[in-house]
Amino acid sequence: MKILSTSPLPYATIKYSGWHEFTAKWRQAMAAQQLAGVRPPGAGRPSFLYRGVGCERFSLSPKFDRRIPENVPVQQRYNELIEEFERLVTDRSLLQDEALLYKGYNGRRKRFVIEAVAQHRGVPTRLLDWSHSPYVAAFFAFANSADCKSGNVCIWALDASYARFVFREEDFEVIDKYVPKNYRQLYQQGAFTINDTTRRNTEKLFDQDGPFQHQPQMPILFKHVISKRERDVAMEDLELMRIDYTTLFPDMEGISAYITDYFFPRV
Repeated sequence: MKILSTSPLPYATIKYSGWHEFTAKWRQAMAAQQLAGVRPPGAGRPSFLYRGVGCERFSLSPKFDRRIPENVPVQQRYNELIEEFERLVTDRSLLQDEALLYKGYNGRRKRFVIEAVAQHRGVPTRLLDWSHSPYVAAFFAFANSADCKSGNVCIWALDASYARFVFREEDFEVIDKYVPKNYRQLYQQGAFTINDTTRRNTEKLFDQDGPFQHQPQMPILFKHVISKRERDVAMEDLELMRIDYTTLFPDMEGISAYITDYFFPRV
């Protein structure tokens, strides 16, 4: 295990020799980095979310931010997209069931549910998917590693309670409430973050000049790097944990993905 960046940076990068070293040491690695700093009383106890990415070089950016041109004001255009989505589906009464999810909600809560519904239907949003399980995140990292040129996958870990303390909610929000009828979120132990700033790469929020209301005294964000050559070993372990396409996607899409991956594995 090798620590590539450390405190006082708001994030740390940790590289592992293999899958088994990751499973044995990821907790201790993060704890050691945080113990090197000072956790304010208002930050609460550590509470982590995880996101698996198929290549370490991929930015921690939501789909909307990756697709919008650089010369377009990102947040203004995003607001227009969400408002237009809500208007169109409301006018056509297309989301009668989903409308019940935000009935009685106003403001940010209603907006989040609309964003979650839009994302579930394939609309690019500024929501990033996370999981309460590092192993669910690891599954998505290795499952999507075939086209990775750097040779390494990445499992991000976010200290959600500390993030809530250092950021203003209007800039960066952690949302770990279950959206009713979103069964994928339930099975994947899912949560979301939303970046409402003009910084397109969420990772950039954790630079030392990030939009903090309280300057971090220890890492909030961790980048765990593992060779993609560990895919078979990792996937065997994850299958023993009952983590595969059929358990994470409780629908026809999950079964189809499982069958495709089984008979035509991408390596």
